[in-house]
Amino acid sequence: MDQLISGLLGGGGGGGANAGDNQPQQGGGGSGNQLADMAGELIGGFLGGGGGGGGALGGGAGGGDILSTLFNAVKGGDIGSLLGALAGGADVNAKDTSSGNTLLQMAIMTGITEIVKLLLNRGANVNETNAEGKDAVRIAQEQAEQAPDEDSKVKYEQMVQLLQEKQ
Repeated sequence: MDQLISGLLGGGGGGGANAGDNQPQQGGGGSGNQLADMAGELIGGFLGGGGGGGGALGGGAGGGDILSTLFNAVKGGDIGSLLGALAGGADVNAKDTSSGNTLLQMAIMTGITEIVKLLLNRGANVNETNAEGKDAVRIAQEQAEQAPDEDSKVKYEQMVQLLQEKQ
């Protein structure tokens, strides 16, 4: 399992949206990692992908269901479901309707570095702002400032560096 997750997170040539492009790209050109693409397609089919449902967990109306799947996957650290939803055509720059937080911003707040990296590799926009006008870098900086311990602070400071490289 660790090897599968490592393979899914590694590589990352470029599907999805370009980091500097606010226009979502449905489907993209693949991740540059054949294992990740195959697993994402398999998981996407299982979840019901984007539109009309039909997957083992799917059923559904599309938009709202896929948005819930995306944010629940990020909050819960569920890389498989996140990959499946993205492979099913979900927007890597989707925003939560109440907070305006993007998936990337939510991943930062959750503190899961692997998901932050995955979203960046899939083209998440670092510069997108939430309802409070904060971008991903600012959110990571705030998390570092408010970290309860030194390990958490170091983790968030590393996220800040990673995000700044993508600006």
